[in-house]
Amino acid sequence: MKTLSFLNFVSVTNRRVIVRVKWKVIFGFLLPALVGLFLFKFYPIILAAKNSFYTSSFLSGTEKFVGWDNYRSLFSDGIFWNSLKVTLWFNILANPLQVGVAILIAVLVNQKVKGINFFRTIFYLPVAISVPIAAVIWGILLNPNQGFVNSFLSIFGLPAQPFLVDKTQAMFSIILIASWIGFSYWMIFILAALQEIPVELYEAARVDGASKCQMFFRVTLPMLKRSIAFVTVGATTSNFLLFAPTYILTRGGPSGSTHLLMYEAYLSAFSYSDMGRSCAIMMLLLLMILAIVVVEMRMLRESDT
Repeated sequence: MKTLSFLNFVSVTNRRVIVRVKWKVIFGFLLPALVGLFLFKFYPIILAAKNSFYTSSFLSGTEKFVGWDNYRSLFSDGIFWNSLKVTLWFNILANPLQVGVAILIAVLVNQKVKGINFFRTIFYLPVAISVPIAAVIWGILLNPNQGFVNSFLSIFGLPAQPFLVDKTQAMFSIILIASWIGFSYWMIFILAALQEIPVELYEAARVDGASKCQMFFRVTLPMLKRSIAFVTVGATTSNFLLFAPTYILTRGGPSGSTHLLMYEAYLSAFSYSDMGRSCAIMMLLLLMILAIVVVEMRMLRESDT
């Protein structure tokens, strides 16, 4: 009995040592990523939160604590409210479009046909192009005078469109550009989830006499809920932080129709030389993203139950 108890003690001790060694190894591999996450994600957020309570300038290099004054000035600023309205309107239109097109394209390229890898590559190609370069390309395509899109429309006898220089069309043009970049990226996540759906589910539905449309809504979409939730949250975050197309193509115009909050934060810091105002905008933007993401996650979770 004493020998057995001693062996049990040694066995438990060895397991504890092994667990400690494993945790040390795991922590050792995670440490570089955690350090990078803190330095490039959390520390800038902490610094922005602190700077939002100060008034500072790049030119003078001085700081002065002003408390909540930066936030109070924003709530009484018409430009800020216009930027907020434009940003919310942009996301209401762009997010469903990007997610919906991503699901549609993922279903199409998930078909087992000859040469499907070529089409997957074609649809994924926009991701390989950086956002600023994509904005420049679309600026050339949508040029109201010599752009390819207007040249194509002229073939069918349609008049040339102003696109980015028109107040009513500029927002939809930016949504088109953002969606062209976004749907190809989110398509990969949906495609990966589609390929994880068991084939037996489709075979059972086919035996029950379900059509392809019924299988899509009764089998495919329910199995994609988690992936759609992830893609929706990711699209919301990226669209709230969209900056390059508006900066390169419209500069917030015409008449403030594409003046997103990210562009206003940029102007506050680098044009108005008011880093405190810029940081206050970024903190409000962060809080809005968190609130909207929480609502989206709860809605998708409730629909999953």
